[in-house]
Amino acid sequence: MTHTVEITGVEDCGNAPKKQWLKSFNEAFATGDTTYILDQVADDVTWRIIGESYTIQGKTAFAEELKAMTEYKVSGMHFDQIITHGSTGSANGTVLMQNGRKYGFCDVYLFTGAGKKARLKEITSYVILLPSNSS
Repeated sequence: MTHTVEITGVEDCGNAPKKQWLKSFNEAFATGDTTYILDQVADDVTWRIIGESYTIQGKTAFAEELKAMTEYKVSGMHFDQIITHGSTGSANGTVLMQNGRKYGFCDVYLFTGAGKKARLKEITSYVILLPSNSS
């Protein structure tokens, strides 16, 4: 089930489809749109969350992780940058949770190819809890 999230930051110039794609993908994470997310990843997707003791491998395990994350509600997301080139991309910024916690994030992406229909093959996520007084 999705919920409303305030999204700020990176403006779209209309000339970078993968940049908009990554923005939409991250917005889907923030709002809990697991159907959209799962439609965008390859069957053999790999998700590394730096600092965790495991790697999520394959679409089934990825879906299970998304399901486990549904209890965490995001109230706001701010993008500092979204960068894409060929079959790679990254996004960074901050996420404010409904419980008041704020996280800094940087995700690095590898697509199955450089084309418009490419799916996400690898995600490496760096997430840190920020002090409550950070802006």
